[in-house]
Amino acid sequence: MGRRHRAGVGATVERAVKETQTTPRAGSPARAVVWAGGARTEYLRAGSGTVVLLLVGEYDGPGALELIELISSAFLVIAPSVPRGVAFASWLSNVMDGLGIASACVVAETTFFADAERFAAAAEGRVRRVALLEARAEGAGVLRLRE
Repeated sequence: MGRRHRAGVGATVERAVKETQTTPRAGSPARAVVWAGGARTEYLRAGSGTVVLLLVGEYDGPGALELIELISSAFLVIAPSVPRGVAFASWLSNVMDGLGIASACVVAETTFFADAERFAAAAEGRVRRVALLEARAEGAGVLRLRE
């Protein structure tokens, strides 16, 4: 049971809607799905302005939601669920194309950082900056910008 709607970023996406779904609380990111390169990718979206792709293992976990809230105050944050076992560069390019994103900044945790840097180097002009997200012992995230 799904419906199609326009996410405001680019292409039409499909979003699963269940009868029992409750209204999201104010300020929480919108959930959506993009079909890109034949693959279904769920993502969260919040904010407006320059696009920031947030690449973390638990895209909808408490830490990611906190980061999305923080970053979305100044940027449009897209936090996709990164699939395992796919060609990362191809997948990321397809997601960006599917959402109509010509270029973006990428914030990636260590798991995805090397792949994000390789993608940025190979896809000149698509990635403005890559920032490394590191975890501190007390749990707070640190962004370290690498250009």
